[in-house]
Amino acid sequence: PPLDNLELKPGTYKIKIENPAFKPVTKTITVTAGGTATIQHDFK
Repeated sequence: PPLDNLELKPGTYKIKIENPAFKPVTKTITVTAGGTATIQHDFK
């Protein structure tokens, strides 16, 4: 399930996803004006 919903200004962002049992994952997203971006990752 999502942990947070963020409102970000348009631009490019690096998002770090952490779980103590796994290595951190960094994803790059681009947010457009009026748009949405969804980040999904399954730790395995």
